[in-house]
Amino acid sequence: MKRFICLSTLLCLMSGLVFSQNVRIEFAIHYETMYNDFLDTITEVPFLDVTYTNDTNIDIFIKGVSDVQWPYPKFRKGTAMGIPYEVYKSSDYHKIMAFNKSDYAEDFVVELDGTWTALDSMQVDENEVFLHYINDDLSYMYDWKELDDMKKTGMPRAEEIWQAMKNNTGLNLVFLKSGTSYVTSHNLMALCINRGKFLFRVSPRYTANSVVENCWNMAEGCFVQMEWLLPDTIQQYHRYNGEIKTNECLLEMK
Repeated sequence: MKRFICLSTLLCLMSGLVFSQNVRIEFAIHYETMYNDFLDTITEVPFLDVTYTNDTNIDIFIKGVSDVQWPYPKFRKGTAMGIPYEVYKSSDYHKIMAFNKSDYAEDFVVELDGTWTALDSMQVDENEVFLHYINDDLSYMYDWKELDDMKKTGMPRAEEIWQAMKNNTGLNLVFLKSGTSYVTSHNLMALCINRGKFLFRVSPRYTANSVVENCWNMAEGCFVQMEWLLPDTIQQYHRYNGEIKTNECLLEMK
């Protein structure tokens, strides 16, 4: 009986260590002087830094709010506006996209949940039928940038990226030892062509401990949302189920 009481007390103490502290996902902006492909000039390019911090007493893993393996944002395609094939295949594709559809001069909230979604001030959330077309513009521009980078570095680099994703279980996970932080930086050069404000925040749809996907239901002929809980442990890292503190970060382009 005494052994049972001691064990129960130990488990309660361990539980308190886990949940008395929490995990933080924090945003910040920094600038680097570099060549901006979309403006064809040397500029101060903003980067969004995402810092994951483990304040708990155990080693944990959570799902990333953005691609932890790649520096460019993955914007959600919303309006499917149909870029002409000759434009999409043009070597000057990025210039055409940048200078023909660049100046929105609006305020946006950019929500991160693996993919990035830019909501304008008139939208309640991303479930509306049509997203603002800035999502398509930025998505296509970064698609071009990724392909251009792969051409410069060669296919071995592309295969390295694919292998890294595969070895990370393909679930975009961040592994954090107790008391440590991990930072990813995301290049915002495509946003430099726009005036307006971009407020970055974690999407309310984000789940740190599960994978949510829209799956086709053949019986009913429609998409249904399904959720899978991530494994309890991956090696010595434990799935984190507690509170996550976040902040918001503003980028103003004048």
